Amino acid sequence: MRKIVFVVQPTDVIEGENLNAVEVRVVNEDGNIDTSFSGDVTLTLDVAAVSASPGKPGTPKRLRASCAGCLDALSDVFYVLPKP
Repeated sequence: MRKIVFVVQPTDVIEGENLNAVEVRVVNEDGNIDTSFSGDVTLTLDVAAVSASPGKPGTPKRLRASCAGCLDALSDVFYVLPKP
């Protein structure tokens, strides 16, 4: 089965600014890039089950990458930090 992997993870961002460019790939069961894939990948914010790190300001978030016929992927946690 195909799955999505994050190649470039999101990084912390200041509220109101753009998130860094993330990169995902669709890979086959062997972990190789699936060159036959031609569908769309959707990125959504996933805030469920994300716990804040003690002492770190801001709101923890994750991105969820999904596509038809693929196993979803969750990014590493990143923070939306308050404006200075």
